Order: sequence, then structure tokens, then C-alpha cells
Amino acid sequence: MGNITFAVADDWGAAAAYGGSVYFGGSTTGRIVQIDATTFQVVTSITLPAGETNVAYMNQINGYLYAAINAAPAKIVKISLSSLARHSVI
Repeated sequence: MGNITFAVADDWGAAAAYGGSVYFGGSTTGRIVQIDATTFQVVTSITLPAGETNVAYMNQINGYLYAAINAAPAKIVKISLSSLARHSVI
């Protein structure tokens, strides 16, 4: 996955205690991995296209994961949490 630069959880306490997901973003591959917090198994992953490979920050709200990409120009990628599919980019 390359270097891990950021992680975000559905809800850190609930993810650890009751299940849920933790999302890890890589700084060299553009890969974002969804991990089941209870079993610590990979659920799914997505690899972003060229030019979106340096995930600098992530946050999630209203069913989407937003990944800030450290590039020139900078980008924000919107990813659907239900399918872990790239929705749009600005």
C-alpha cells in the first residue's frame, strides 16, 4: 500500500467496540483500504488514478469519504462509502 499517511474511522470508539470500518490512505500509491475494525481484515480497497496518488488527508461525512490529494493543483476526491468507488473530483 505504500506509506500510510492518514486513517479515518466511521466512529473510532464504536468501530473498535462494536464493529465498523477504518479507512487507510497511502501517500505513494493512491490506494485507500477499508479495514473491518473487529476482525482487522481488508473489506475492500480502491486505487485512485495517476495524479491522485498522494493522499494527504481524509474525512468522512454523509456517506462519503473525502480524500485531499497533495498534487499540483491540489484535488479533493469524493468516494462513496457504500461501494468505495470514486464519485467525483474537484
